[in-house]
Amino acid sequence: MKLNKLLMLSAVAVATIVSSCSQKDTATTKSGVVVSYEKRGEEVLKDSSILLINMKYITATDSTLFDSEERGGPITIPYNVAQWDTTKVFYEVLGTINVGDSVAFQISANELFQNTFGQPVPPSIPAESMIQFNLGLEDQMTMEEFQDYRVARMEKEQQKMMEEQKELTAEQGVAIDSALAANNLEAITTESGLRYVITEEGDGAMPEKGNVVVVHYNGTLLDGTKFDSSYDRDQPFEFPLGQGRVIPGWDEGIALLKVGTKATLYVPSALAYGPRGAGAVIKPNSILKFDVELLDIKK
Repeated sequence: MKLNKLLMLSAVAVATIVSSCSQKDTATTKSGVVVSYEKRGEEVLKDSSILLINMKYITATDSTLFDSEERGGPITIPYNVAQWDTTKVFYEVLGTINVGDSVAFQISANELFQNTFGQPVPPSIPAESMIQFNLGLEDQMTMEEFQDYRVARMEKEQQKMMEEQKELTAEQGVAIDSALAANNLEAITTESGLRYVITEEGDGAMPEKGNVVVVHYNGTLLDGTKFDSSYDRDQPFEFPLGQGRVIPGWDEGIALLKVGTKATLYVPSALAYGPRGAGAVIKPNSILKFDVELLDIKK
């Protein structure tokens, strides 16, 4: 009998230990939101700091509404105790966590969109459905630290963009060279990646930076699709050279020509409209081809 009681007590003790280990580390906010902690930090929030947050939130059907990782990294949110002491549940939850915390919680779509964002709930999302948040509070910064962080991040993003554009320019150079070879053409390649072919050499002066140049042109994609032509309008185009009034490929290419010269410019997208494109025909990262004629220079 005593052995049976001991076995029963041991079983209860093991069950209690297993149960306590399987329970999640949670806390409940004043409004009743259950916050589950995957990781806890110790540094409490400081009023008027800038929070650095990794965040993802999804619908009840697992559709991602936002993911900071896909947007390029952590987002920043200013923390102000007076402003956050509101009925907005999202900010109530944020105000309860520490730097270093990784948490998960749910709030209704109506609370998120109408009360927090101040906009209608999207028609595709039921207003009373729950939005799942996974959030990590990475750091908090003073305003001075935030300014330094923002500058460093911009420089990093610009460097990344430059490297991507450099790689793309090299790839597009191969495509341009292939098109030239297919047409038995030899081009001069500049350091920037611009290619140009002189089809008729002029004997006039070469323009200088700041000169207003007069140019006739046909503009096409590399496959020959036309998007613009001053010849079709019977009206040459005038612009001040080297002032950024045209795409970089034009500022560079036209400066290489003498008055009277006809040439074809092969312009990688980094020297044209880049990832933004232009209009319906020039898609993002399009290579452009211009048949140009330098007609005159206006001093």
